[in-house]
Amino acid sequence: MNLRRTIFLSIVCAAFLCPSTTIAGNVVVQNADLNSTVRVFAEDANGDTIDTQAATVKDATKPVEFGLSPEVQKKTTSVFVCKDNQGRRIWFRLRFTTGMTTLALAEPFQVPTFADAASAAALVADVNVSALSSVTPFVGAPFTVGQSVPVTNGSIPQTSAITFKNGSSLGSPPGDLNQLRDPNAFAALPNFSGTAQVVSYDDFLMPGGIPTLSEWGLLTLVVLMLLSGVYLVVRRRHAVR
Repeated sequence: MNLRRTIFLSIVCAAFLCPSTTIAGNVVVQNADLNSTVRVFAEDANGDTIDTQAATVKDATKPVEFGLSPEVQKKTTSVFVCKDNQGRRIWFRLRFTTGMTTLALAEPFQVPTFADAASAAALVADVNVSALSSVTPFVGAPFTVGQSVPVTNGSIPQTSAITFKNGSSLGSPPGDLNQLRDPNAFAALPNFSGTAQVVSYDDFLMPGGIPTLSEWGLLTLVVLMLLSGVYLVVRRRHAVR
């Protein structure tokens, strides 16, 4: 009876610990407005969108997490992320060029996100991840959350790997993304001059870097089954004696 109870508890524990078979979220977006929509887009070297995800912020005190499969990350050469902070539209584009040519090769890293400090107009940050690869975690040192950063004609004194565009002319979704994805339309956006405020650091984590609930559930099940087997062997030996 004890053995049966142990096996039953193993199955119950596994059921509670394995709500899904998806990988852990590896794009973690911070400080987005309540009830706003966070969007993430991944592109390959051909400029084709290979993954599109969106989520509504239900709790502004918690980050929004997205999961990109390892296959997608290996092909991703640029990532677009859109979020709102205090009513300010924030866009940033991550590019992976020389050396770290894909998202998979660059992870794990953090990226600072910026909003226009003076207005709610959309601010677009263009980040060359590969140019910042010598800093670990990348871009960690130059900025702090809440910091005001002067921007002159799209450039900042801290690094040349991050440039800024004025996104006030961007349309509504999904037209805004189409403008940003078009190289000519993106280049035509005016350079931003003014003050950018550091809103957060968003994380890009390797798949499997942290065990998922499914993985913990499987491990728990295996351990409990092994313990059940040991118990059965010991019980039989005592019965023989």
